[in-house]
Amino acid sequence: MFVCMGLFKVKNGQLPFALKHMRHHLNIVQKSKGFIHGYIAHATDRKNEFLVVEEYKTSEAQQKAQEMLLKDSKITQNDYIKFNKIMEEKPFLAVFKKQEIIKTKGISKDYQIMLKKLGEKKHIKKKGKKRK
Repeated sequence: MFVCMGLFKVKNGQLPFALKHMRHHLNIVQKSKGFIHGYIAHATDRKNEFLVVEEYKTSEAQQKAQEMLLKDSKITQNDYIKFNKIMEEKPFLAVFKKQEIIKTKGISKDYQIMLKKLGEKKHIKKKGKKRK
């Protein structure tokens, strides 16, 4: 399996156009034979950044999906130019071959400890208020 990733940072006010462009991108590539799944993820602490991830069965499937994009009549050369102009910085783009998949059961011990500490904080008495 092959994973394609793109990390994008757009200029202020340009996120709606960028997301519309990338949603259309995913709508096209998902029709490609060998496409497994794809998604857009927003950065939680940086409002103008988002990640696009696509997964394919083979590198050939990924290449064919890119060819489909170039043939799409709804995307013009000007759309690509505008998309590139709204970037705050050059995007990080990469294709990775999946080597192994690690599945975990449950949550880590550190995470369990953190949840326990958060739960304890909820029960701390506040000055002047009685705990029920």
